[in-house]
Amino acid sequence: MKDVGKDFMRHSGNAESRDAHESIKESKATVRRAIFAFAKARGDYGITADEVAAEWGVTHNHVAPRITELKIQSRLVPTDKKRLTRAWRWARVLVATDVKEPIEDEVEEIDPLS
Repeated sequence: MKDVGKDFMRHSGNAESRDAHESIKESKATVRRAIFAFAKARGDYGITADEVAAEWGVTHNHVAPRITELKIQSRLVPTDKKRLTRAWRWARVLVATDVKEPIEDEVEEIDPLS
């Protein structure tokens, strides 16, 4: 599995950013597990970040980093399908894989500030 932690965990030397990251680390793992379960439940129809955000009533920014982490883990893979988002932009459809590795422990979260 690809280790992405060190490249993405810069936090720009910002102590507050590091503290914030540590305080929500567990919830990030929970979101990753929920996204993966949602994608598995949808089968070949798959998901887009916009669809997950709309279904859960959250922003795209809440789910997109966790989706990227799942893609890095090869837990979600892109298909050749695209669907329109609520903003009328095309988004690639992703489907869940059958990789049997932990979701929460094998990847450090992406730092949105880096």
